[in-house]
Amino acid sequence: AEISRYEQANTSNDSSFNSNPWMGNIYPNPFSDFTNVEYYLPLDCSKAELDVFDILGNRLDIYPLNVKGIQTTIKISSKGYSGGIYICTLIADGNKVGWKKLLILK
Repeated sequence: AEISRYEQANTSNDSSFNSNPWMGNIYPNPFSDFTNVEYYLPLDCSKAELDVFDILGNRLDIYPLNVKGIQTTIKISSKGYSGGIYICTLIADGNKVGWKKLLILK
């Protein structure tokens, strides 16, 4: 069975979050196989995705995000990527919320 390129995990039901989406830590980073990206989406967020770009700005992957109202993580695989620097961007309701560098070691 092939491992999914990503999976989401519910991690916290902390009600102290405000109504704004955010992108948290990426760990481990650098990585060679998998990394985890923390994020939060409010319940009223209608559409969100995590996009991965190469350093030239070419979008390589789009990961739809469906978990809302709690802090959570999405697990991303480096399968199909060469070693190097990539940009991970959180987009919620059409707005760029945040971005972080990914460093893949191969």
